[in-house]
Amino acid sequence: MFPPSGHQDVSERRLDTQRPQVTMWERDVSSDRQEPGRRGRSWGLEGSQALSQQAEVIVRQLQELRRLEEEVRLLRETSLQQKMRLEAQAMELEALARAEKAGRAEAEGLRAALAGAEVVRKNLEEGSQRELEEVQRLHQEQLSSLTQAHEEALSSLTSKAEGLEKSLSSLETRRAGEAKELAEAQREAEL
Repeated sequence: MFPPSGHQDVSERRLDTQRPQVTMWERDVSSDRQEPGRRGRSWGLEGSQALSQQAEVIVRQLQELRRLEEEVRLLRETSLQQKMRLEAQAMELEALARAEKAGRAEAEGLRAALAGAEVVRKNLEEGSQRELEEVQRLHQEQLSSLTQAHEEALSSLTSKAEGLEKSLSSLETRRAGEAKELAEAQREAEL
C-alpha cells in the first residue's frame, strides 16, 4: 500500500542532490536581474528581454518546484502518520486476537471443568444409589432373618404349647381316673 521506506530515502536523496543546482540557478537568475547591465551589454535588447523572460519562467518553475517539494514533504508526513496508525491498529488487532484466543482457551477450560463436575455428580448419584440399594438389601436381609427367627420361635412355642396341652390333658385324664378310683374306694370303704 505504501512504498518501502528505502524508496522514500532514495527519492529524498535525489531531491537533496538537485537542490544545490536549483539554488545555483536562483543565484544566476537573481544576479541577471540585479546586474542586467553587466551581462546584457554583450547581447542586444531582445536578448536581454528573452533572458529576463526565461529567468521569470525559471523563477516560476522554481516556485512550482518548491511548492511540489512541499506537497511531497506533506504527503510523506501524511503517509508516515498513516503507516504509524496502521501499525498501531495492527498491534491492537494482534492484541485482540491474543485476547480472543486466551478467552477461547479459558472457555474451553471451563467447559472441561464443567464436564468433570458433571461426571463427579453422576458418580456421586450412582454411588448414592448403590449405597441406598445396599442399605435396602441389608435391611431386607435383616428383616427376612428376623422373620425367619420369629417364625421358628413361634413354631417352637406352638409345639411346646401343644405338648403342654397334651400333658395337661393326660394329667386331667389321669386325675379324673384317680378321682374316680378314689370315689369308688371311698364307697367301698363306706360299705
